[in-house]
Amino acid sequence: MIRCHSTPNSHTAARLARLRILVGAFLNGEMTRGDMADLLQLSLSGIRPYIKDLRHIITVDRWIDPTTYSPGDPVYRLAVSAVEATAYMDTLGDAPGVLQMRPSTMDIAARDPRRHFHILSDDEHYAVRISRVGPFRHWMDTVLFGTGPAKKEAYAS
Repeated sequence: MIRCHSTPNSHTAARLARLRILVGAFLNGEMTRGDMADLLQLSLSGIRPYIKDLRHIITVDRWIDPTTYSPGDPVYRLAVSAVEATAYMDTLGDAPGVLQMRPSTMDIAARDPRRHFHILSDDEHYAVRISRVGPFRHWMDTVLFGTGPAKKEAYAS
């Protein structure tokens, strides 16, 4: 029997809440990436997925602090009306409360009594790849050392 466990999908709920916060802030005016990062308490690179998610309702209004090598920092504003932005916030809906998790291949293999994983504590971390091929004797071993004990009984008759 394989057991599955359920965990609350808190990441999705937090992401949707942050999107609502951003859209609400855009209703008040324009913002830079730094303003968005300060509002959500994220890094500048952490804001990128949120900007990508909102790309159809926000647009770059202008650029500030341009240099010879850079166009500057973008300033974002809503590209839609306030009514459309609130409608978008309504479409975000609520996050699903529970996400069904499937057991991983490693969990299934670890429960199989025919398998054994031996990893020493001082070994370097590496991914254990699970082979779907059953255990077998290499043909060169058979040539050099003869058939194994299980094979001898099979051929004895």
